[in-house]
Amino acid sequence: MSIENGFFDRMKKIEVMRMLGTGMDVGELNEFSHEICFLLLLNIFKRELTENPNRSRTDMIHIVEDILRDMKIDTSKENIERIVDGTLWYRDPNKQEYFSSTIYNEQSGSREEYVFRYLKIDREHSNWEDGGPTVYMLSSESQEMIFITREILEEFGFDVEQFYTLQLIKTGNFTKAQSSVDNLIARVRTLIRREKEYKQDMIRDPQTMFFDRKRNARKTEEIKRQFEDEQKVFDEMFSWKGRYDSLPDEKKYEAKLMFENLETARVLHDNLAKIVMENIAYEMEVRVKYPESFWKSSNVSFKKDIWKNILLKNVLENFEQL
Repeated sequence: MSIENGFFDRMKKIEVMRMLGTGMDVGELNEFSHEICFLLLLNIFKRELTENPNRSRTDMIHIVEDILRDMKIDTSKENIERIVDGTLWYRDPNKQEYFSSTIYNEQSGSREEYVFRYLKIDREHSNWEDGGPTVYMLSSESQEMIFITREILEEFGFDVEQFYTLQLIKTGNFTKAQSSVDNLIARVRTLIRREKEYKQDMIRDPQTMFFDRKRNARKTEEIKRQFEDEQKVFDEMFSWKGRYDSLPDEKKYEAKLMFENLETARVLHDNLAKIVMENIAYEMEVRVKYPESFWKSSNVSFKKDIWKNILLKNVLENFEQL
């Protein structure tokens, strides 16, 4: 068969990405509309994860203004509002129509209409009875788009991944929470591997510690505080464990599996904290007890210090790639 099963579902994911930033005329922003809309969705999602209710249309206008300022792009207020409206609705915002396209469905053998939104109303935070504005949140399609790119680019840090997992647990979405916990575990294991490799690098060549700018820029107390904050989020996740006794057996089983997996993530996180603090202690010991380790080569060598320690470690395979 020339068209594989699952084609229709795959194309739905692609259409969500393809149509972002389309269906609007924003003048000089047309070339960048998809980038701006994606950044807007990222900002809204991060606010959603941290339970920041500032996600109204007015808030989104301010977010786009900040994005354009960072991108050093000048445009009119009208274009900024059109970007926001064009993310909320397809084409004419006055009609408030959903985004739609037709996709070939291999099961039915015909083209079918696919309708979706990038943003939907967050009824929990929209205090209409008090005269508050409409607050928006990402649709499931937008979340999936962001997490597809996140898996490739490691878009979010560990703390944001935690917040996302916490929100899923609070809403009882254990299937997605399980997937997010798997991501947490994968992320922690990657960080543990990097820390162990860094320890071996320091043992082989103590000068390695001077070439990691991100690591050198962070203070010990800051790192400790981060681990403590992350542990508090784990504690909050587990505080929901006893609230699901009244769930149906199927849901209860999903919750049980998810919390078992979450315990694995917490144990790995504790292990990561231990390894990081041990590496910091080792750095301090070498700096204090063995200062001669840094005197052996007073001059920086391009071949040894730049090519070997920085470029090759960052997957630069040959000199031509420079």
